[in-house]
Amino acid sequence: MRASGEDDEGGGEPARFATGATGIETVDAPAQLRLLLRDLLALLALPAMCNGRGPRETLTLALDALEAVFPEAFVYARVNWSDEAIELLRRDGHDEPAALAEVREALAGCLDHGAPTVVSLPGGPLGAVRAAVVPLALLAERGAIVVGSRRLDFPDPNAMILLRAAASLAASSLGTARALAERERASRAKDEFLAMLGHELRNPLAPIVTAMELLRERGDLGQRRELRIIERQVGHLLRLVDDLLDISRITRGKVDLARRPLEVAAFVARGIEMASPLVEQRRHHLRVEAPAGLVVDGDETRLAQVVSNLLSNAAKYTPPGGHLEVLAGAEDGAAVVCVRDDGDGVAPDLLPCMFDIFVRGRAELSQREGGLGLGLTIVKNLVHLHGGEVSARSDGPGAGCEVSVRLPLHRARVAAERRPPAADDLARAREGRALRLVVVDDNEDAAQLLAELLRLAGHDVTVAHDCARALAAVEERRPDVAILDLGLPVMDGWELAALIRARLGDAAPGLIALTGYGQEGDRARSAAAGFGSHLVKPVGVAELFEAVAAAARARGAKRDP
Repeated sequence: MRASGEDDEGGGEPARFATGATGIETVDAPAQLRLLLRDLLALLALPAMCNGRGPRETLTLALDALEAVFPEAFVYARVNWSDEAIELLRRDGHDEPAALAEVREALAGCLDHGAPTVVSLPGGPLGAVRAAVVPLALLAERGAIVVGSRRLDFPDPNAMILLRAAASLAASSLGTARALAERERASRAKDEFLAMLGHELRNPLAPIVTAMELLRERGDLGQRRELRIIERQVGHLLRLVDDLLDISRITRGKVDLARRPLEVAAFVARGIEMASPLVEQRRHHLRVEAPAGLVVDGDETRLAQVVSNLLSNAAKYTPPGGHLEVLAGAEDGAAVVCVRDDGDGVAPDLLPCMFDIFVRGRAELSQREGGLGLGLTIVKNLVHLHGGEVSARSDGPGAGCEVSVRLPLHRARVAAERRPPAADDLARAREGRALRLVVVDDNEDAAQLLAELLRLAGHDVTVAHDCARALAAVEERRPDVAILDLGLPVMDGWELAALIRARLGDAAPGLIALTGYGQEGDRARSAAAGFGSHLVKPVGVAELFEAVAAAARARGAKRDP
């Protein structure tokens, strides 16, 4: 951008101004009009340049633009932002922070006007100047932009047009910056709330799940029907908690995918296994076609979650005894997994938004079917993270629904993984070495039930409910493994772990975190504190015993290299 007083033709004479009896008249009106339009168009780039920037960067860009349009004495801007005043002064292309206080004092009383003002400053750090003060349009009460010039005829009408435009565009950009800052603040508050909610919900669920495992191991047949009811309801609660935490992580891009060449049939089978309790409960007929040889680059756990969510959704919205299909195949260089049902279908106006958060596409069942409307949103985001696409079609209410997932095929061809046959987790744990364990949890029910489960596997277990008793137990018993809750009073589990390691050195036990905190930052903090595993409540029996064995092996390897 060039100054308004320059001609835009190469080598041309600068436009001249003459002061008449009634004001300022331009000598070359067509040339001035061209210059005005040019500078206005240049200023219109401000919002795009400021997009995604903070208030200080926005004001800096606005002053850069004004300096290019008015290479005069100085440009100045001030805006009140939250609890701070952001203030910038530019002259000859350089910041002048040392002169800010004097300029602010010279302009005192002019910055709060609700309309553009022209003032003469007889002296001061910038010399004798005429200053045009323009409020920041939408934020008139919050700031202003000032351009000072040594020209006696400043500002002419064209200059005021440009100044008003620059102030309006800067104010609009500041409004966008404020909206972004408030949205980020609200998003952080939401994430913190969901993390705390997940922790608070998981804590009481953990002893319930452990109690169910104990009832099952003891073979208390008198409680079989009641146990099945508890299992179903706890499973439902766990899915709701997992969905709440998953949607927070996924939408913020905080999910790390463990990608590898993966058979489509493998994650389809695992997803069907996860959804099978609901399918069986509603007595649906399920047909599956997933041929071997289809390979994608994916995270098995997350893709199984996609299939499970889709199949559970289909089972939920199909009347008992309905027909479900999970079909996989290759099409145009992509692996396609379709989940079909002959259930209630989706209204045409809901199809475009059925993957949006908190939308439950089959509204007529919303009063009798549970869920938060998160499952399909999670599906969409997980598929997109894998570079794929998801779509849905339905011929309307009562005509069923089909959801298709497309994933890029992997070039490699691998043999389908063969999983070892399922074995009884507790029996397998009894085959291992008996260990000395310390369990630390301020929830007494959770601690005692977990200890009883570990004792059934043959381990010697000591329980502590606070950090002082935990330290005493660790120093006295010298356990192989310590299982620590992280949300302890007075001193949290991370601090307790650091203290145990400091006191016992190489004799410290292997450490396992067992907690309701499951965010990525919590896991990273556990790894930094020396925990070998970070388990999220409620934990499965197999996962718990595997973590205990791994912690004991790691401790033995460290002590006996």
